[in-house]
Amino acid sequence: MAPGGRTLPDIPGLCGIVEGSVLPGFYGLEAGQSAVGDIFNWFVQLRAARGRRVTHEALAADATRLAPANPGCFALDWNNGNRTVLVDSA
Repeated sequence: MAPGGRTLPDIPGLCGIVEGSVLPGFYGLEAGQSAVGDIFNWFVQLRAARGRRVTHEALAADATRLAPANPGCFALDWNNGNRTVLVDSA
């Protein structure tokens, strides 16, 4: 959080700066929900535990062959967050 009422500079790695989002009179500084890499690792490890050899590269290659709105393709929207998967917060 940062005191409100003044202009804040762009801060690399932050996904959002919203005045009043946490407390009135303060900016909420959002660094995102960076769990998506952990979710991919969990999935690879889950498959390995079930005796299936899979890598991140193989999953990515498989995903490129799926058409949008493929009836066999689904996502669970909440597993500790996916809102900022394209942000490089490093």
